[in-house]
Amino acid sequence: MIIGASTFEDSPEEGVCFVVDLTERKQAEEVRRTSEARYRTLFEYAPDGIVIANPEGIYVDGNASMCRMLGYSRDELIGRNASDIVAQSEIPQIKIAMGEIATASDHHREWKLRRKDGSVFEAEVIATQMPDGNILGMIRDISERKQAQEQIAEQATFLDKAQDAIFVRDLHGKMLFWNKGAERLYGWGREEVLNRNVDDMLYIDSLKVEEAYRLTRSQGDWHGELHHYTKGGEELDIESRWTLIRDHAGDPKSVLAINTDITEKKKIEAQFLRAQRMESIGTLAGGIAHDLNNILAPIMMSIDILKTISENPQATKILETIEVSAKRGADIVRQVLSFARGLEGERIEVQSKHLLKDIESIIKDTFPKDVRLQFSVPNDT
Repeated sequence: MIIGASTFEDSPEEGVCFVVDLTERKQAEEVRRTSEARYRTLFEYAPDGIVIANPEGIYVDGNASMCRMLGYSRDELIGRNASDIVAQSEIPQIKIAMGEIATASDHHREWKLRRKDGSVFEAEVIATQMPDGNILGMIRDISERKQAQEQIAEQATFLDKAQDAIFVRDLHGKMLFWNKGAERLYGWGREEVLNRNVDDMLYIDSLKVEEAYRLTRSQGDWHGELHHYTKGGEELDIESRWTLIRDHAGDPKSVLAINTDITEKKKIEAQFLRAQRMESIGTLAGGIAHDLNNILAPIMMSIDILKTISENPQATKILETIEVSAKRGADIVRQVLSFARGLEGERIEVQSKHLLKDIESIIKDTFPKDVRLQFSVPNDT
């Protein structure tokens, strides 16, 4: 409050007193000072860099974060302009940015900035024109974010180069990552499976998959074989390794699966097992054939002796029948021995008609008598 008084010249005994109430003005000034202090505090302690430039682009103020980011003191920063803090390759863009701010009052772009020591870093810059005509710039150092993005992109490239199918799903089965190896193996593109639950499309044995999920969540990992479908409906034998992925708090958040196609491996193993069984059968057949040879040898010798001493025509005929049967048995034994040896030995050209006649004999001896067999082989075969 201001109080004033005045007297009249012709009447010193009389005067005027006036009073002015300054309460509202004082309160407004206090509010303004509080507001300025608040915004100055925000300006100084903001984690991002903040600078203020005049309409000509000369810096008139900068906060502590901006000074730390560039390596300048505030006194060194004031009086400089954008060409002093951006990389040489970015200087031609300054005029374009100033034009955007002048016409649209806004500019947002990633820049390469230059520190006092000459090192360059990536920064996100937002600039706008303030009511007083000055330019406000907010700068955020994104070099670490860029490096992280590049590292993630590099890791994703490595995963895409892997021959195995690698994918990541959340705990509800929704697909989060699907590498090129998975595309090659299953035939589904990344866009077809991301953010989808593909269990019904991928797995054949749902009960085994549920058990694998349960063990992964309880133990942290799982390893086993699964049967999968491809997009074309082909069945695959897969060797699968699952790992539970946790967040920073240690809570489960997703499951990483690395799948290897072992379909051909399983076929080769089955063929190998069949070969082993055939080898065992061949060994058994060889032993039996040798025993039969030992049995047939005295029979053949006895037939020859009996034919020389026999004078009965009927007995001789019976001996001839026995001899034919014994020779046929010896031929069968010889074939079994050839099988047991894996048909090894010298290979020569033969006339197919003789081979077919041997096959005819074997079939006639093997098939029931009510099965009629007829061979027709040209003489020149």
